[in-house]
Amino acid sequence: MDKVPPYFHFYPNDYWSDEKASLLSYEQHGVYMFLLSRQWIEGSIPSDLPTLARLCRLDGGAMAVLWQSLKPCFEKYGDRLINPRLHRERQKLIAYFKSKSNSGKLGASIMWGNKLRRRAQPMASPMAKNGGATATKAITKPITKPKERPPLPPSFLLEDQKFIEAWALWERHRKEKRNTLTSTTKEKQLSFLEKQPDPMACINQSIEKGWVGLFEFKGEVKTNPDVHTCMKYLHNQPFPCGKSANKKIGLNWLCDVHFEQIQTTLKGEKKECVL
Repeated sequence: MDKVPPYFHFYPNDYWSDEKASLLSYEQHGVYMFLLSRQWIEGSIPSDLPTLARLCRLDGGAMAVLWQSLKPCFEKYGDRLINPRLHRERQKLIAYFKSKSNSGKLGASIMWGNKLRRRAQPMASPMAKNGGATATKAITKPITKPKERPPLPPSFLLEDQKFIEAWALWERHRKEKRNTLTSTTKEKQLSFLEKQPDPMACINQSIEKGWVGLFEFKGEVKTNPDVHTCMKYLHNQPFPCGKSANKKIGLNWLCDVHFEQIQTTLKGEKKECVL
């Protein structure tokens, strides 16, 4: 049985211009529309008057009076009744949806037919029985070594452990911003930080503000500016006494005696090295 749409088209102009419909009373219009709805669902309505009366929830006498005006609107269809216009509209709509369904199935078979056929083909090299190894060789992917992290450019700032931790935090911040540091950018930024009185304050400022660049610290500099001057002097420089200062010297390692010694040396005064 063909699937019937749950609705039918109603044309008010055709309905009210029909002479048979225009002679109906309001009660007859209600019974008529109910019988048309039943025909749309079932395809036809019963032909005997008692069954129609029970279907319309009316007694036999009332249905007999109403049926005198409704009978010309229906025709015999086997042992049942149909309204000719509604029957044509019903068949037309069923044929329309059936053609759409067939077109969709045809398009799907053309689109997916080749893929379904390929899936249905047996394996060229099936699995061996009893859980054995397969007949084909296992395909192994080459193991790729993780990329080595390029070393940081040389800078005296990297001799301080606290600065190294701050720089690692800065690299992670840039990675989270999807703006990874390149080797050239690292070199330029380290060169910029070497000129700043408080490099770690510049880094913390950019991270707190969500910036991807480094700028001069806007707040009060807490670090003694002489520390970085001394670090620059210590980097690959001999002491006045001739000892080498190539070993790792951090900002926290420099005490007041060291500052006084280096500052005196920078002023041109020769004193004994106390390091």
